Amino acid sequence: MPTMLDEIRQQPEAVARTLLEERAKVLEVAQRLRRYPPAQAIIGGRSTSAFAGVYGRFALETICGLPTALAPLSVYTMYRRTPRIEDALVVGISQSGEATDVIEMLRAARKAGALTLAITNEAGSPIASAAEYTLLTHAGRERAVAATKTYTTSMALLLMLAVAIKGASGLDALEQIPPAMEQTLKLEQVIPGLVQRYRYAPTIVTVGRGFQEANARETAMKIQETCCLPTQAWSAAEFFHGPIALLSPGLPMLVFAPSGKTYSNCLALLRRLKKEGAETAVISDKPQALDMASVRLPLPVSLPEAAAPLAAIIPAQLFACHLATSRGCNPDQPPHVNKVTRTR
Repeated sequence: MPTMLDEIRQQPEAVARTLLEERAKVLEVAQRLRRYPPAQAIIGGRSTSAFAGVYGRFALETICGLPTALAPLSVYTMYRRTPRIEDALVVGISQSGEATDVIEMLRAARKAGALTLAITNEAGSPIASAAEYTLLTHAGRERAVAATKTYTTSMALLLMLAVAIKGASGLDALEQIPPAMEQTLKLEQVIPGLVQRYRYAPTIVTVGRGFQEANARETAMKIQETCCLPTQAWSAAEFFHGPIALLSPGLPMLVFAPSGKTYSNCLALLRRLKKEGAETAVISDKPQALDMASVRLPLPVSLPEAAAPLAAIIPAQLFACHLATSRGCNPDQPPHVNKVTRTR
């Protein structure tokens, strides 16, 4: 059994542990932020951590109204410039805690007077010492090169923080996430058979919008690294612009279309995809969206929109892992990819 598959299965427990163990620290950080409200937030990360940051941007902006940007890390490392961020919350995400450019961003931000926060799976890592505050993902050792449980636990921490900044009373509702993830894991019974449809696909396009855009981006990278398959990720809104020229009969697409404010836009896209004969795998809790699909990946539990990505990513992770195996690839040993990558 691939290690990646085992770690996908560990996610409900890992998220539950993270929500429990880090609650007090999240409340401490949120209290500090309410006492001294930052003008903005900046999130830095690479790869899967960067996509968790995409999710965090939506969480901080929509839940507590904090303007949030994704950090161009090269500004801090290659150009040796520190923007005027003394009034910012600066968040660095690194599962290993060894991402050199994220560490440099946090050190520069802290020196400039910003409030700095590290999110990592390693308590004694360099990133933890670089930031004023550290939140741990409690995912347990992640051995697979393709990150899974550190992605969802990082999202859980960012969601907790956004909710706590708005008001701590909302934290109890997050306890519904791990059981929903556990229910969603039951899709593993059917996904190995469903992915055979995409075994010889020359490319795949992944699409999501709002909170689900992070999942579209993360899924594209998972398919790239585990299946060695060219994959593009788009916002459902952006796809209606230039990328719609890609549409052709049989184009393989994986679409995140759960309940929420972006659902109507995703449904409109699915109608267009069906009309043009695209080959769509749809992740949704809405029967109308699933009816547009070539391959149905139904979410068994409807979570609030901000929490839904933590469950919705599971069928996509399973899709990537089993597709890799069907294509003769080893999802645990993708070529040229290392578990810890240090860039500047």
